[in-house]
Amino acid sequence: AVPAFRVVVFDLETTGLDPLSDHIIEVCFFDVVSQKKFATLVKPPRPIPDASSEIHNITDDMVADAPKFADIVPQLMEFLGQKPPHQRRAAKIPASKSNSKKSSEKGALPEVRTEETVLLVAHAASMLDAPMLTRQLRECGVDLLGDAGSTLVFCDTMPLLRYEQRRAAQGKGVHAASKKPNAAADEDGAVVTGSGRRGGGRRRGKALQTSLRLA
Repeated sequence: AVPAFRVVVFDLETTGLDPLSDHIIEVCFFDVVSQKKFATLVKPPRPIPDASSEIHNITDDMVADAPKFADIVPQLMEFLGQKPPHQRRAAKIPASKSNSKKSSEKGALPEVRTEETVLLVAHAASMLDAPMLTRQLRECGVDLLGDAGSTLVFCDTMPLLRYEQRRAAQGKGVHAASKKPNAAADEDGAVVTGSGRRGGGRRRGKALQTSLRLA
């Protein structure tokens, strides 16, 4: 059976670049199909360094009345379709009479479909966003790595960008014939746009301005 997928692009703003000690100060999750969005500022447990505010333009005053991360976890998990283990159910897949008969004859368990997989897509996710989100959720009692029932899967778009850059350099890439005027390449070849980041830093305060193009 083909698994069901939801594609959710997301982005975070943080107090710094250390996924083990820094904190999330803004989240934005966007469901590509339903066009629904979950976005909010988050009040961190410590002041935002000036150096970080210079990158994403989010200040302590802006998050003073924002909810703490623990307070948004229930809404975020609901948006992502994640339920506590005791609330999970498997829905039976309608089967033909012949298949049902064979299964009953062999004593096999009925075929089931679990909750749909949610593909969490972010640029350079493995560098900062994924480990920081995983850590802060774990601190709130949600263990994405240890929970066998979790249907969240992270997807980092950086390898795709590298691949397309190599193809573009060879005149084969889908973007070989066009270049965005506001794009610039850093020393390791990654394209940084006005809303992009390099090494985890953001150029703008809005957490997510993302479009997906499939070619």
